[in-house]
Amino acid sequence: MVEQISSRVVYTNPWMTIREDEIVHADGAPGIYGYIERADFVLVIPEENDGFHLVEEYRHPIRRRS
Repeated sequence: MVEQISSRVVYTNPWMTIREDEIVHADGAPGIYGYIERADFVLVIPEENDGFHLVEEYRHPIRRRS
């Protein structure tokens, strides 16, 4: 599990906001997690050989694996 220590806006404009969170990993190691907030977006999923390439990872902003 990742613990959020602080959060700040690094950059913003009418289309997006870039945030940076100071975090602590489950093993106690400090880190930084950056992400983009947007109202609308498009998701591109690669298709190959009648299948899709999907990656599961922990997404800090939503606090779950997806």
